[in-house]
Amino acid sequence: MQAVSGLRAQACQGAERGTRRVWPPEKAGGTARESLKDTHPHVCLEEKTKPGEVARMPVAVIVDWYGPYTSKDELRLAMKEWPEGTRCLYMGLGKGNTLNYVGLTGRPQTRMNNHEKMAHPDNTKFFCGEIVTRGIGGRRGTKCHTDLRVAEQALISYFQPRFNQSLSNSVPEDCVVIYSRFFDGEDGETPVNPLPKFPHVIAYNSWSGEWG
Repeated sequence: MQAVSGLRAQACQGAERGTRRVWPPEKAGGTARESLKDTHPHVCLEEKTKPGEVARMPVAVIVDWYGPYTSKDELRLAMKEWPEGTRCLYMGLGKGNTLNYVGLTGRPQTRMNNHEKMAHPDNTKFFCGEIVTRGIGGRRGTKCHTDLRVAEQALISYFQPRFNQSLSNSVPEDCVVIYSRFFDGEDGETPVNPLPKFPHVIAYNSWSGEWG
């Protein structure tokens, strides 16, 4: 049987193509794996991905947010300046800076042309954000960039916006860190702090199931 230290080192390489980290290894067969699970509960074993399946991996992103904009039309005009392919997040907030909706798009120029949830009258403050960290390479299971999809899911899971029902009960599959920076929506350069209670760092630990 392979040494435990060797398995741990192999597992913690993380993002090797064609593998994903699995713990607990309920699907893994053989008494050796079952014994290792019982005696070394912190070791994570590797399992080959199936065709079409995307390897899970930790994600860390920086999001540069711009705003606030006072209407969806102002947000739409701002996002029209961004080229297609931009990894874009956007959010609508209501009374007391309560986050009502978070969304994503790779086509910011046209996304706000018809968006009922962002047009809801309870939304009075709007922001658009760009993921500025280098994208994650490799095969994707969906058309959406992996870091963009994971960032949206993490924000929804953390804030529980009232207009996001589809992802509100899910958590990221692996560890996620989102660092947010805010800039003035007019000049795009001046650092601002329009949401004092918005955490600059949001982190999810998939090992413990805790937010930090």
